[in-house]
Amino acid sequence: MDWGGLLLLAVVMGLLVRLVLQRVAARPTLEAEEPADDVRTLGDRVSQLVGTLSGDSRRDRAIQNQILALGSSAVPQIVVELRELLKSPSAFEPTVIARIEEVIADNGLAAMPTLVSTLSMISPSSPLATSLMRIIRKLGAPAGVQIIDAAAHSAPLSPYVPRLRSAAFIAEPDALVRRVLRDTRKDGRARFEATNALIFAHPGAVLVVFERWSVPLRLEYLHFVADWMPLATVPLLSLALTDEDAAVRVAAVEVASLSPGSDLDDLLLERLRADPSVSVRLAACEAWAFRAVGLGSEGGSDAVAEALSGVAAETDGALVGAAVFALLLRGAEFDKLPDHLGEPMRSMAVAVLSGDAEPLIEVLDTTQGESRLRAAALLGRLLPLGPRSKERLIRAAEDRDVEVAALAVLGLAKAEAPTAIELLVKSMRDETTPFASRRLRCAALRLGAASVAPLARRVHGDGGQRSAHLLSILRAVPFGQGVPSLLRALDASRGTLLERDLCATLSMGDLEVVHAIRAALEHPGRGLLTAALTYLSAYATVDDIPLLIGLVDRHPPLRGILLILLEAQGLPARDALSARIALGGEDWLLIALEQRVKLLDACG
Repeated sequence: MDWGGLLLLAVVMGLLVRLVLQRVAARPTLEAEEPADDVRTLGDRVSQLVGTLSGDSRRDRAIQNQILALGSSAVPQIVVELRELLKSPSAFEPTVIARIEEVIADNGLAAMPTLVSTLSMISPSSPLATSLMRIIRKLGAPAGVQIIDAAAHSAPLSPYVPRLRSAAFIAEPDALVRRVLRDTRKDGRARFEATNALIFAHPGAVLVVFERWSVPLRLEYLHFVADWMPLATVPLLSLALTDEDAAVRVAAVEVASLSPGSDLDDLLLERLRADPSVSVRLAACEAWAFRAVGLGSEGGSDAVAEALSGVAAETDGALVGAAVFALLLRGAEFDKLPDHLGEPMRSMAVAVLSGDAEPLIEVLDTTQGESRLRAAALLGRLLPLGPRSKERLIRAAEDRDVEVAALAVLGLAKAEAPTAIELLVKSMRDETTPFASRRLRCAALRLGAASVAPLARRVHGDGGQRSAHLLSILRAVPFGQGVPSLLRALDASRGTLLERDLCATLSMGDLEVVHAIRAALEHPGRGLLTAALTYLSAYATVDDIPLLIGLVDRHPPLRGILLILLEAQGLPARDALSARIALGGEDWLLIALEQRVKLLDACG
């Protein structure tokens, strides 16, 4: 072969080598075709390991350890896998669910950020929510604290807080409340709002921490309690009425003025007679005045009249006027007005004692401040109301000054005027003051059950300050007759804060409220069933198990959510479900019940 042939052969071989190298470079590597464990994504690895769980605790332990070895960063993906399995409650293996819950719980509190964020995005009546709450129960009180901490700033988490009430859920619920309230930092009101269900269930826990709080925090709690009167227990108010700080005692007196019963009378009388602070004694005068009007006992006891008369005989002008005002509102008569009584209180007292409305109307029309407020209150003291005083009170009930309006409504309520309920409802405004709020609650107490339904009907699904104000007044009176309207508002609720407050309000009701909610569940034709189930998704207890079992039979379309609510009650529900299975029934229903029993057996 000559040199030309050799050169041509070399060129051809070079081209062939180049082509082979290009193809080798372009061919996928073995690792790309078959990813090794160390280069797979975390999600793929979690999915693969979860998929190999069998439910056998001994066999699965090694797999669970492998999942745990991936660290807490794997928890979000484990929760995703759990959610997918729970989508088909008739298909999953209950013991597999138990193994997954164990793995998440074995991550300890490191799993809580994922659990908290997930719960805030799902319905409390979903299977995943019930599963995650079981995990939180296993983590104990520290996990409960984190739920409440988060709920203070995230209303969607509110339905999960009431589930911590049960001693079966958290071993020492009183200790949990104390721990949550021990350090409220700068979010006191938000923390109280988030914890109210626990406080109501375990009121003694607050007493332990109350005295340790700062004065501003003690005041903040009493102002909160004023809006949530079922939390205003006698032991709490007894403690606050003897507090070392005068401002705290004032706040306690104001709350006590709305508390029915005589348990606090001695302490309130002590504050009136001998408290070292003038501001506390002034508050006590007001409390005895309006407590009597609101609770319908104007005549009062001899001890109260004697104490107020003693204050009226003193030399302090402010105290004298306040005591005389209280005595007049309570229906006292005077042989001689105190020498130290200043104007215009003296003129108003003479008008009341003589039954002359005109001086009171003149003060109401021409003055401002405390005198105008007292004139509005005393005008309602003239019974029976004449046409002129009634007309002026009706106009005053729509006054721009919310405090004057509230006192006018109270006067009309005391006089049992036909327009009192309508004007009470109209007086609910977005902007109000604590004084006006207390007087409107007195009016509601005076009007009694007749005011409840009209007030409850004004609670709207879109929430707002007006609805919050309405609820605070309803909580101060027996509101059983308003339950249907409150459930309708809950059904129409478009805000998680209002939904939280509606459910919490219902949870603090008396037996009439309990019966009304059960009636909504037992009579679906009233259209309140869905709202009642929304309430139970947060506040159901073991006492509701028989009712829920009965609903499972009567309402096939709702069986899914009913079984989830039963599952949330834990082992007591298992026993009830087992008893129901023993009665027999449709195969597919019995299969669903048996599956739930197996899940409760496996997960505890």
